Amino acid sequence: SLLPHIPSIACFSPSVRDRVGIESVYAPYVEQQKAEIGLFEREEMLKLPVDLDYSIIHGLSVEERRVLEMTRPESVGMARRCEGVTPSGALRLLAFARGRSEKDRRRARWEEMEARKEQYAGL
Repeated sequence: SLLPHIPSIACFSPSVRDRVGIESVYAPYVEQQKAEIGLFEREEMLKLPVDLDYSIIHGLSVEERRVLEMTRPESVGMARRCEGVTPSGALRLLAFARGRSEKDRRRARWEEMEARKEQYAGL
């Protein structure tokens, strides 16, 4: 009960106090889910390569691969909405796209560093 901690709620009905107690218990979980939804919404915008070979993505079913090969979605979010792609398949695709995105960033940094080396080697 919240009454010992917040005496001012005594003027509310027992059903309102119960509801406030329930919501206070679940509030941290609701906030966590909101944060996860926001993260997923940002990540679902990850672009998929046009020439992506879906057979290299471990864990996709034959049906999911077939659907994705036919539809060629542009992003993880579009793939998630394809009929035949399960939530598990969408998460596997997201993990693949996230890993590929990180590899692309690392490769770009490496190429930039190599270009600078060449640029400064001539000085």
